[in-house]
Amino acid sequence: MMKRNAAFFISIFLVTVTFFLFGISFERQYGSDYSIRLALDRAHKVIMQKELQIALKDFQISTLRGNKVDRVPASQRELSFAVKARRLLSQLRVSRRQNDCVNVVEIAKKIEADYSFLPEFPEVLFLKGDCLILLQQVGQALEVYNSLIDLYPDHAVTGYALLKMAEILISQKKHDEAREVLGVLQRVFRHDHSLLKSSNDLLLSLDSNL
Repeated sequence: MMKRNAAFFISIFLVTVTFFLFGISFERQYGSDYSIRLALDRAHKVIMQKELQIALKDFQISTLRGNKVDRVPASQRELSFAVKARRLLSQLRVSRRQNDCVNVVEIAKKIEADYSFLPEFPEVLFLKGDCLILLQQVGQALEVYNSLIDLYPDHAVTGYALLKMAEILISQKKHDEAREVLGVLQRVFRHDHSLLKSSNDLLLSLDSNL
């Protein structure tokens, strides 16, 4: 880079000397007309500016190379982003299988903040709510399930969130609200036999407690 800069300043010096000598020769041959001097000055400035722009561009390129500042293609950035999201999702599932609910909630928060575009995001919310129940944070679990129902009303995992909500309401002796939730579940997921059976079992338990 120092050699490049030295070459630049030498070229500027040579251009300046050339124009100076040319100006003297021109003046001796054609006189010292003021307009001719202005034309020479303008030409000199144009050349100086062009040389300076070239030198600055070269300097920026060499600086970027020297500092190893390479632009990462957008496709690579997107790939890295997706890999990180998938890694977090895998960690979330492993933590849930290991009943490490504190870690599940923390990972779910990271995914919510940065990777809510994941197709598995409804699963993330469900597992978060599930773990909040196990951590005795029932109010927060209900908030998560409500968000899941609002965002993904027809998603398969939402049916299980409704089932969990009904169980919580039953444990809180809120039987009417539980019936309402189970009614929604049976209407929306009427083709899911597993969910229908589980919801019917809960309704039967409610009737037996009357």
